[in-house]
Amino acid sequence: MESERVPLFALLIGINEYKSVDIFPISGAVPDVMSFLSYLQKCLGVPSNQINVLINENATRSNIINALKGLKEDKRIDIGDAIFVYYAGHGTEIGRGRNERGQAIVPYDCDSLARVPPIPDYIMQTLLLEIAEEKGDNITVVFDCGFSQTSAYTRLMMDHIRSTDYGRSHFSELLAVEDVSNSSQRNKRSFRSHVLLSACGHYETAKESNGHGHFSTALLTLLNQVSPHTLRYVDILNHPKFGKIKGQNPQCEGFNLYKLLFNGKVLPFRRKRFNISFNKDENTRRGQYTVYGGTIHGIDSGSEFGVYEQADTLFTRKISILQVDQLWAYWFTAKIAPDAPLFDLTCPMIAVQTKFSM
Repeated sequence: MESERVPLFALLIGINEYKSVDIFPISGAVPDVMSFLSYLQKCLGVPSNQINVLINENATRSNIINALKGLKEDKRIDIGDAIFVYYAGHGTEIGRGRNERGQAIVPYDCDSLARVPPIPDYIMQTLLLEIAEEKGDNITVVFDCGFSQTSAYTRLMMDHIRSTDYGRSHFSELLAVEDVSNSSQRNKRSFRSHVLLSACGHYETAKESNGHGHFSTALLTLLNQVSPHTLRYVDILNHPKFGKIKGQNPQCEGFNLYKLLFNGKVLPFRRKRFNISFNKDENTRRGQYTVYGGTIHGIDSGSEFGVYEQADTLFTRKISILQVDQLWAYWFTAKIAPDAPLFDLTCPMIAVQTKFSM
């Protein structure tokens, strides 16, 4: 039987290491890409052939631009399908002429000596507009990078940050002769083609620690708990499950802010239900929950499960939350999550996976 089509196509870009020694490395961009890849595949059921991943040396300027053009030309993408573009790496400021500054993302091979400039915002907007003209405006763009100037002292004294000064003086001449179509977009800041979620305000820096970007971690924490077809763009950054990020004020911009994420067209991947048993030791009066799903079902040590009555087929009332204790191929022992209520198996209950490892 043919599997149900998932109307979402994604481009994921992450760069930890840069070709130029003048651009300092970061550590969390590639892990963040892999976390979003896991979310798309495990939570939304997006097939791997609908996700284009460019990391480190594969995330060259030409590859990024060609991948965006490829979304416009992909005949599998119908008008109105969701398109998701994610970038984690360095951002920078660029000169646009007299007293004018723009923003740009920094590809792996960005290098003044090799004459490879960053990718300015107006070029990204032009490419996204061309995609929207062909495929519709159901486009979500996430940038986990910053664009403000940072000093060497700031880099040493703070967590790793995702911005570089490399584009401020090196590329004005090259960008002046940029040959991407529709250069008239240069002075337009139009978000009619897409919704942009960005990690911080214009004069802030995007930070990372513990191997992940703070913004990406907050966004994935929300997405792993709230279905996209119930979440409006405008509500994302103020959602209680998103949380605050110290020193960063993420931004959400776009004409379609009041629409549901992915226009409500992408539903959660139908998650498997696992039976639960409870074995009580009469001597110690203690018991152990057992859930009958294991590594063979894609469960890992970071998985989390909502507990529902078996009759609650729409999952309207979560009774408690279970976490993996000890894991085997076909089953695992479970513990109740911190602050989750105790429960008795007074009727048949099931465990439904609600969180995946990031």
